[in-house]
Amino acid sequence: MSIEVNGKTIATDEEGYLVNPEQWDEEVAEALVKQHEAAGHKKVT
Repeated sequence: MSIEVNGKTIATDEEGYLVNPEQWDEEVAEALVKQHEAAGHKKVT
């Protein structure tokens, strides 16, 4: 699995966690929150 953030492909595992934690930044965090909420999970506050 993966997500796209500003033209970069960020690899995630089957549970949505980053495969390479060093790729984390604010934009990646926002994309992960959107993915989490889109999957029907509670809104992250």
